Formats: sequence, C-alpha cells, structure tokens
Amino acid sequence: IRSIRVITGNISIFRTKSGYTNLDVFKTVDPKDSIKTSSPVLFSFEHVRLKDVKFLYYDSLKKKSIDLFFSDVTNQLSKTDSSTLLALVGRMDFGGMILNSEKGSYLKGQSADVNFKLEYLSETRRLLIHPSSMKFKKSDVDLSGYFSFAAPGNFVLNVGSGKLNYNEGLSLLTKSIQSRLDKYKVDKPININATIAGRLVPGAQPDVDIKFRVVNSNISVGKMNARKVTLEGSFTNHFDDTQINSNQNSMLTLLRFKGIIRGLPTTLSATIKNFNDPFI
Repeated sequence: IRSIRVITGNISIFRTKSGYTNLDVFKTVDPKDSIKTSSPVLFSFEHVRLKDVKFLYYDSLKKKSIDLFFSDVTNQLSKTDSSTLLALVGRMDFGGMILNSEKGSYLKGQSADVNFKLEYLSETRRLLIHPSSMKFKKSDVDLSGYFSFAAPGNFVLNVGSGKLNYNEGLSLLTKSIQSRLDKYKVDKPININATIAGRLVPGAQPDVDIKFRVVNSNISVGKMNARKVTLEGSFTNHFDDTQINSNQNSMLTLLRFKGIIRGLPTTLSATIKNFNDPFI
C-alpha cells in the first residue's frame, strides 16, 4: 500500500506520566524472539492526503501538547536507510502548541497555508525542520529548527518574517507574552527573527532571542506616541547566562531609533534591563 486518503478522522497520540505511549503497539519484534518474521501486508506510504482530520499529541510526562486540524493537506513521504522525509503542503488549523504548560499555548485558534519540509532521523530520534513556511492572513512566517527526543531532550526553533503584521504576530504567541506586548501599537510591518531554544522537560523556560527592525512606522506605548519611526533592536530573556530565564533576566536593546516624539525629531539608543523593575 503506497497511497492513502483519510477523510474526517482523528489521530491521537499520548504518553502517560509512567512513560507508556500508545505508539508502543507499533514496536517491531526481534525475529529471534518470535516465530513470525514478516507481515502479510506491506505498508510503504509515499502519498498521504488528510482532509478534515484532527491530530492530537499529548505528553503527560513532559506536559507538552500539539493540537492540529488538517483541513486539506497532502503529504509526500520518502525513506532512506537512516531517515524519513516528509513534505507537507496544504491548509491547517492550529488548536495550539504547548511547550510550557505554565506559559500557555502558541498558535491557538490560528489557520495557515503551510509548506513544511521535515526529516526524522530514527537512530538519533531527532526531527529536523528544514526551511519551511506558513502563510497567515496578513503575514508570511519562515520556520526551521529541530526537536531531539532522545533523553534528556531539547529543541531549537528559528522563526522569522520579512513583513510581519504586529497584531497578527501577537496572536501567534502565548497569552503570557501577549500581555507584555499588547501595550505597544505598531502600524507598519516588522522584519523579525526569533530563536527559541530549550529542553523538553516539564516547566523548563526556553531561551528566547529576538532581532527586529521597523521602517517609517507610527508607534505608541500608552499615552506616548512616536511618528515616522525607524528602529532596530533586540530582546533576550537570558542576558546573564548564570541566572534563570525570567523577567528579571530580560533585556530590550534599541540599537538605533529615529523618529518624531511630541513634535521633536529624536534619535537615541537605549538598553532596558529587568522587566520587573526596569533599569534604562
């Protein structure tokens, strides 16, 4: 069987706190321990189409989950001796992606046209995300990185956009991050690149590093308004690597700022440390 189409279905994968996963039913049996050495049915999928199919992955042990809905997605699979390649193209709805249950879900309630290029290395239990893309209503987002599932487990995600609509970009983030950033208003698209790296363990706060640039935009923060702003800056939540990742360990750097504030042409650079008790 090389091709399959699934319509109106559910795919659920789980792992309990004890470590049991329902994927164990697919484990191969060592021929030395079994009389049966071959299957009467051969599955070698090369083409899989998912239409109106819900996918849920929930890991109780690491408190992480992925909730997806494949509106109409075509998957092309190919295998080598050491890996499985997957090209995934189509329309997807995101119920959410939780990497840290205390911080909330990314992409909750979002829809996108996706073009993913994935590769799974079975020997090292690593999922590679080759340069891929997601097209939302107002923004295109590029994605790359990896997830390493071998103990202790870690991941790196690179996310970027040449023209990110600010409000739409906020809606892709967790409620925790949105609450810090929704006080800002930016009316022009942002060039932004973010790297999120961390461990796949419960409660682990990942490293977040962001670089951004905006040109000729109006920006407001509360009652403060700035016009015709061009700026370049960066953000990190671990400026001191000897401390834990937190608000106290966060730093916003404005490398270059040029605009008009209260009628006055203004140029500046600034560094803001410790978001709980800011020092400028």
